[in-house]
Amino acid sequence: MSAVSREEKEISSKLKGILNKLSTDEIELIREVLNSNKRIEEQLKHAEKISRAWLESSPICSKIVDLDFNLQYMSYAGVKSLNIKNIEEFYGKPYPFYFYPESFQKVMTDNLTKVRDTGDITTQVAAVVDLDGNELWFHSTLTPIRDDKGRVSYIIIISIDVTEQKLAEQELTVYREHLETLVDARTSELSIARDKAEHANEAKSEFLNSMSHELRTPLNSILGFSQLLESDTNLISSQVEEVSEIRHAGKHLLELVNETLDLARIESGNFNLKFKEVNLQEVLNECLALVAPIAQDFEIEIPTSGNCIEPVSVYADHMRLKQVILNLLTNGIKYNRTGGRITIQWSRLITGKIRLSITDTGKGIASDRITDIFEPFNRLNEENNEVEGTGIGLTISKKIMLAMSGAINVESEEGKGSTFYLDLVQYKAGLGLEGQTGIENVDSHCGKKQEDAPRTILYIEDDRSSLYLVEAILKQMPNYNLISAIRPEQGLELACQYVPDLILLDINLPGMNGYQVLDKLSALKETKDIPVIAITANLLAGNGRPESKSDFKDYLIKPIDVNSFLNTLEQWVWPSD
Repeated sequence: MSAVSREEKEISSKLKGILNKLSTDEIELIREVLNSNKRIEEQLKHAEKISRAWLESSPICSKIVDLDFNLQYMSYAGVKSLNIKNIEEFYGKPYPFYFYPESFQKVMTDNLTKVRDTGDITTQVAAVVDLDGNELWFHSTLTPIRDDKGRVSYIIIISIDVTEQKLAEQELTVYREHLETLVDARTSELSIARDKAEHANEAKSEFLNSMSHELRTPLNSILGFSQLLESDTNLISSQVEEVSEIRHAGKHLLELVNETLDLARIESGNFNLKFKEVNLQEVLNECLALVAPIAQDFEIEIPTSGNCIEPVSVYADHMRLKQVILNLLTNGIKYNRTGGRITIQWSRLITGKIRLSITDTGKGIASDRITDIFEPFNRLNEENNEVEGTGIGLTISKKIMLAMSGAINVESEEGKGSTFYLDLVQYKAGLGLEGQTGIENVDSHCGKKQEDAPRTILYIEDDRSSLYLVEAILKQMPNYNLISAIRPEQGLELACQYVPDLILLDINLPGMNGYQVLDKLSALKETKDIPVIAITANLLAGNGRPESKSDFKDYLIKPIDVNSFLNTLEQWVWPSD
């Protein structure tokens, strides 16, 4: 008999002896404990199978290493992703694997050491390669496994393949860099285009200034001398009519020049608005007073006031709003029928804006031509009739209304008339046509301050026709002495020599412009207190200059109106007490 058999018999004999001493209940209890332990063992085996099955089927790569960082286990997902044919060859060997990049091996080893020594969980994102050399990116979490005494015994590494995400990020980075390059290039192109546009606008503004000066200067002589001739009582009736025709043609040409330059200035962006509260009733009354003589000539009935039954204020540029309303009223008169009328109404829109309606009883506009009236120089074939016009007024009016956050629209019916609507921004707290149709007799200005000594006026002007016009006007005025200079340097010498009561100064002078002359006059002790008025053909004058040390007291725009000119002289050489 073998030693094992004897030992088994001895154990069996002892168990029988023990069982014989136990009661039935005690034996039954032992049996239940043994069965329970068996069930627990089976459950543990089953749970182990489930866990292993989960690990093997999970797309997550799981690895377990001991405290010497030797691989003890790797899930199927990890084996598959790394193209490992036989994982058994790697068990018990150092992790990370030898075929991993050195940078990854260092990072992983450092993190494994940290988890082993501190027991802290740590994460990392790094690139590895499989056995075929393909790059893979994994996001890994390193977690310590502790024994029943709380000591770190193993480390489990849970890794998620983020290769697609990383490739997408890299592609996105390349795309972003490419996009940034395109944006930089486009920004550079836009900057160059902006600079070119600014230079073009500057050139256009210079052209407008030059055109304004060159066109308005000869008109200054035409209109100025025609006004003087009209006031001459020695002219016979036929001569008066001829002079009137000259002046009328000159005014029409001036209107064309003004509106053409105005449109060009608006389109070039050289267009400033001065917004403020504007009383609609007051501006309507001003416009109606100005067009009343025209309405009388055309036998058109117009209101005597703006018909605002309650105070209404809009937020607009007063001068530009007046320009738009005057344009509509003038058109309503000129294109009306004899004996026709104009009506004006206003209302509040649900949008909060104020709508001003101007209705005429003219022949109306065909529905297919409504939009054409806002095109520049399009007079709908009216240029062949006797009604004068430029065909620009409505174009300018539309642009002005848009600039004031408003709108202009029209409804019309052939044979019955048209209604133009102006939608204006209502004012809330916190938010030019020439009116003179004739001149007074110059003798009405001759009696001013006769008891005072004559006033001396110095006129610095290089244009001889403009100089001759002022000389002709003041020749009839005994209370004025005029001295003149055609060169800026000569003008400065005369100013110091005579110390005049008033200086009239052209802005466009050769060698030294009017602003430079003004600065010199303001710096001289003898002339610093003399009022200086600009006479210029530049419509943009009067806006001041950032670099200017001083500014003109007033501006007179060519062509000058004789009455306005004389009134301005009186204002400055004989100021009211």
